[in-house]
Amino acid sequence: MRRILFLSGLSAVATAIAWAIGFGAAVVMSPQIIAPPEDIQPPSNFSLYGEVWRHIDTEFYGERPDAFDISHGAIEGVVDAIDDPWSIVVSADDEAAVGPRLAGAIGAWIEPVSAGARVLAVLPDSQAEAEGLQPADLIVNAEPVEIDEDGDEDMLAVDVLEPLELADLLSTLPTSHMVIVVREGEAAFSIDFESGIDIESEPVAHRELQPGVGYLRLGEITTRGAEAMAAASEALDGATSLVLDLRDNPGGDLSALEAVAAWFLDGDLYLSEADESGDNEEAITSVDGKETLVPSVVLINRGTGGTAEILAAALSERGARLVGETTYGRDSIQTAVSLPDGTVIRMTTKHWLTPGGVSIAESGLSPDSEVSGRDEQLAAAIELVLASGAADSSSAATNGG
Repeated sequence: MRRILFLSGLSAVATAIAWAIGFGAAVVMSPQIIAPPEDIQPPSNFSLYGEVWRHIDTEFYGERPDAFDISHGAIEGVVDAIDDPWSIVVSADDEAAVGPRLAGAIGAWIEPVSAGARVLAVLPDSQAEAEGLQPADLIVNAEPVEIDEDGDEDMLAVDVLEPLELADLLSTLPTSHMVIVVREGEAAFSIDFESGIDIESEPVAHRELQPGVGYLRLGEITTRGAEAMAAASEALDGATSLVLDLRDNPGGDLSALEAVAAWFLDGDLYLSEADESGDNEEAITSVDGKETLVPSVVLINRGTGGTAEILAAALSERGARLVGETTYGRDSIQTAVSLPDGTVIRMTTKHWLTPGGVSIAESGLSPDSEVSGRDEQLAAAIELVLASGAADSSSAATNGG
């Protein structure tokens, strides 16, 4: 009996020692939870996320969702909650597809956003213009349209498209589609677009309006546009004044903006601020340019947005006259943030101001001369140039003259 008790006690001690060793090893080998900095804390009710997942994982009747889908859905929910029209969650493979793009099938510049596809600019003589699409409109869905024998339209039921899928569809439009459009202050409405129509946009176009009066249209702020500026500058070498057309230019990358702006100005391009508190220091972005092309008049309209507005504002503060209509009013700057699993959050991180510290948020950039109609706007620009005598002056500041 004593031997049995001794062996039982020895077994219990060995078990306890083994448990202690195992527990200690588990503590050492388990992943360590690193607390975030004290000034960056999750919401006080963040534990609810874990609670919801615990109930789903243990009680949900049905197939469990994939862990990636669960976390990705939560990330999208966080980004949606900040209620920023330009912030969006995409994969690393799709990051390059986010930003202004020309949907030539409908004739409009659009950008994928969290809620759908935002219209940035509408090209002249396009389906989008004919159907009344406007900058700032939001396209939230697209459905194929069938025409039956009686000429009636029957919509085919489809799943709601993700923003990038919707943008791809609008860019190619393989079949006729009906799109649902949301416009601020109005009820949602639908537009039918026909397939097989494609409009291309030249990044840069130029010509002589009158002797000594050059015309330069910049259709987009992109690397392609920056590369095309050299040929335009050479072609306009004999002009003594310049009309710069930024109508329906939705902007583009900041890096491309600096390359483009260097042809027009030298010095401060814009200011940027990282928050709304007013406590942060404003960052000044300048370009080391040669002022090879100095416009005396800049044409703008509702489709002039983003970095195109930055360029127009900088030129305006240097004396160029703005002619046309109030611009889009996009003062936000987006930055791509990559997460460890390959997810990319493209979100607003800064707002820009004109070199003089003026914000165009909501109100847009107002023209010096408000004129409606494309032909009328160009005529007004020519009239301003001729009235100023710039076209006849050999000392006009164009092409280094």
